[in-house]
Amino acid sequence: MFANGLAFTTLPTIVTIPSSLGKLLTQGALALAAVLVLVFNRRRLVRPNLFVGLFTVLAATSLMMSVRLATGPGSLFRGGRFCAFIAVLWLLTPLWGRRDRLILRWHMTCLIVVLSTVVVGFLVKPGGRAAIDGRLFGQLWPIPPPQVAHYAAVLAGITFVLLLSGAMRARPAWFIGTTAVGVLILTHTRTALIALVVGLVCAMTTLLTSRRRVRQTLVGTIIVLVLAGTVFAPQVSKWFHRGESAQQVSGLNGRTQVWHDLIHQPRSRFNEIFGIGLTNKSFNGLSIDNSWLATYQDQGLVGVVLCAAVLITLLMLAATRPAARVSPSRSS
Repeated sequence: MFANGLAFTTLPTIVTIPSSLGKLLTQGALALAAVLVLVFNRRRLVRPNLFVGLFTVLAATSLMMSVRLATGPGSLFRGGRFCAFIAVLWLLTPLWGRRDRLILRWHMTCLIVVLSTVVVGFLVKPGGRAAIDGRLFGQLWPIPPPQVAHYAAVLAGITFVLLLSGAMRARPAWFIGTTAVGVLILTHTRTALIALVVGLVCAMTTLLTSRRRVRQTLVGTIIVLVLAGTVFAPQVSKWFHRGESAQQVSGLNGRTQVWHDLIHQPRSRFNEIFGIGLTNKSFNGLSIDNSWLATYQDQGLVGVVLCAAVLITLLMLAATRPAARVSPSRSS
């Protein structure tokens, strides 16, 4: 399932991987996942799950619009893959909510493996970073810097939340978390770093009343950030600007213009509500680089509302669910 989400790009790698082979490995991974889950869940048992239910509605509306082939036959293929992906998730729901966090541990393992290939590629060929303006990217498997940063931010966020909640031992948590943050910094991806900070703040807020460790960590983090921001302000500013002008930074390297054109693109009321079908997340040949606007483009206002419902529901559950007592000795 994780491999299916690995996009295959044309970035230079240490060992040249044919495009047909790369796409076969990533797209074929979903077919393999479907076979394996059918073997595992022979009775086709599923558990009620609000989040998968919301995504099922999203997949159904996406396929409905993709069948029209408004953006070519690739749209129908993507719609079918999306529905197959959700079907596999349904068949995995018996594993959700287990006390040993099996799904979460496997997700973290996948993130660690992928980021390890990025680190190994950098160590083998450190000069390769210059191929993309000095930003770290995957050189064993072609993973662009923003995607590397996304994986690193997710891994660091999960690890630190498990550490703060007492569900993971300190030594492996600090090693994994700090390594992921180091990878994130080397990618020079600002949005992923900001997202990591915001996510950790939200998580720590929900744990403030129940975890003394979180309260101490929050105070210490604020002090460290203030001091580090004062002492290393020039370096922080240099990293944030990445050698770009103030105009480029304010315009997010031209992204705001793409977003403006996408929003003001003439479209029927039907397409505004349901989108145009699944695309490759581009607009007029340019990457959208905005999940909300990409959802609006492909799945319309319905998709935006469904994604917002998932996020709001998660935040409400995190804020209202009673704190569970966990033992670090049972974590990995």
